[in-house]
Amino acid sequence: MLIEMRDSVPMTLTCMGIDPDTASTEQWLEAVDKIGAAADSGQIRDFTGNDYIKGLTTGDTAIALGWSGDAVQMQRTTRTSSS
Repeated sequence: MLIEMRDSVPMTLTCMGIDPDTASTEQWLEAVDKIGAAADSGQIRDFTGNDYIKGLTTGDTAIALGWSGDAVQMQRTTRTSSS
């Protein structure tokens, strides 16, 4: 999960069926609590910045909340290094 709350909390709200643009302060705090509970249970193994790509390339990460541009760049790098 991305460490930046401006990215992770709105995505969590969306997964909860709540529009982040119209969510109340209480709903934002519920999303923060949900993230905290997932981290405490081990469901979320790590909070990271843009270095989440390393875990994807090594196989240490199965699922990541990230950016499509990073994935495209990772594909280019992987193809170039395996050629």
